[in-house]
Amino acid sequence: MRRATVTPPTVPSDAAAGNEWDLATTVTTAGHTEHSPGWRGKRAMDLILSGLLLILLAPVMLGVALSVALSSPGPILFCQRRPGLGGKSFLFLKFRSMYAGHEGMLTERQRKDLLENGILPKSKDDRRITPVGRFLRRTSLDELPQLVNVFLGDMSLVGPRPVLPDMLRPFPEIALARTRVRPGITGLWQVLDRGRSSTIHYMWPHDKQYIEANSFWLDLRILLATVRVVLSRKGAC
Repeated sequence: MRRATVTPPTVPSDAAAGNEWDLATTVTTAGHTEHSPGWRGKRAMDLILSGLLLILLAPVMLGVALSVALSSPGPILFCQRRPGLGGKSFLFLKFRSMYAGHEGMLTERQRKDLLENGILPKSKDDRRITPVGRFLRRTSLDELPQLVNVFLGDMSLVGPRPVLPDMLRPFPEIALARTRVRPGITGLWQVLDRGRSSTIHYMWPHDKQYIEANSFWLDLRILLATVRVVLSRKGAC
């Protein structure tokens, strides 16, 4: 089988249209990787903020867990192996938003698109999603368990979104580049282009910019922007 390659596309010109400030324009080539001195400040922020949020949001997470348990039979958490820092896989956590046993069910065409083009199907009318799960996705409450991933060091608050290995298999160069930093709960793609597409072709330009220029202050700006995006429910389904 011929190995697929890709030339990373540029960010669409209208990707950040309408934002109060353009995060993409703040990116330079002076960022740090996980092994540079600036990493310590980033990890400290992750550890402190994720710990505080886990305490403050414990009642909310308990309520969500109960609603998931009562909504349909199955586990409360959806757990899946995803690639992380250095290519090491970790157990990615979310509140279950689909009917049990239906999370990985794809049609033959969808499976082909995933393996050959890195396209993960995403639909607002997906019948696999429970009514409670639909609300959790719209409000991003299904992502709260990832604070545990951050606290344990598998993820960061800010970084490239952890994706399925099958989404990266057609693009080994991108897969390798993404292993330079910890994956994040939020990032440039989420605050600038989330509503457009969740394919690697659209995510990669933002991921590349962040990997090359990530910094403590850029993380803070992305976190502040994330609050606005979550409250507006932009791109959620």
